[in-house]
Amino acid sequence: MMFDSPGSENNIYLHLLFGSVLLFPLMSFSGALFPWMLRRWEWSAWFFLMPCFGAGFVVLCAALLQVKCNGNFACVT
Repeated sequence: MMFDSPGSENNIYLHLLFGSVLLFPLMSFSGALFPWMLRRWEWSAWFFLMPCFGAGFVVLCAALLQVKCNGNFACVT
């Protein structure tokens, strides 16, 4: 439904938001799986932060859309 309004297919901020929403489950799953798979190395616990980066990217892209396009999906940049 994000791309329903006319002109929204040209909005780069909307594409970033769409990509970040698609990436969030992958980052969350890999943040749970990688520390277990690489448990022999002490630095592998840092992979637990991957869901935080995914959530931060979603929030950042939504904030960019709000600031640059006034929350309008059909903003042409």
